[in-house]
Amino acid sequence: NGETAARALANQPSLAAGDLAAFHAVARRLLRPEFPVYAFVLSGADGRDLLDTRHPWGTLLTTSGNEADVRRVFEIGDAVTSGLHRGNATQPWVISIAVPVWRDGKVAYALSVEQRPRRIVGLLAGQQLPEGWDAQVYDNHGRMVARSGEAVRGIGSPMPAELRAALLRSPSGNVTLSRPGQGRSE
Repeated sequence: NGETAARALANQPSLAAGDLAAFHAVARRLLRPEFPVYAFVLSGADGRDLLDTRHPWGTLLTTSGNEADVRRVFEIGDAVTSGLHRGNATQPWVISIAVPVWRDGKVAYALSVEQRPRRIVGLLAGQQLPEGWDAQVYDNHGRMVARSGEAVRGIGSPMPAELRAALLRSPSGNVTLSRPGQGRSE
């Protein structure tokens, strides 16, 4: 999984030595179609990205959109899973898991593994839902991460108020809503 990959990569000798260019090369080699990770991003304590495997080494980077989650890694010294985020409207939506990179007993960096929502869409597609049903996954901020059926429609959109209210009444987090003329929604 993504967290395991990030924790393993956080122990790379090049990273421990502070050789970020060599670390960037190692991390980019891991990114293959069969690997469930879209990108690795290394950030400093201020949340600013130091390297991003989507870009060549040395590229001036913009924000990733999860700076608060990265700063949280430095505060608690443990992994933090983000909600859906992107640096700006031209970037694709991602979910990240950021883990601490330790040096001399302190968190020196946060290493984020970014995954595209289509991974979750693939899991939903395998659920074989009954005809007329629609499964949706929302993040901790109430933004749609994935849905069955029309996979890309609605990604990043806020959770409908009716669904939010139903979820607040459901300790399991599973609800069934009926929509007039549209069957059921899970």
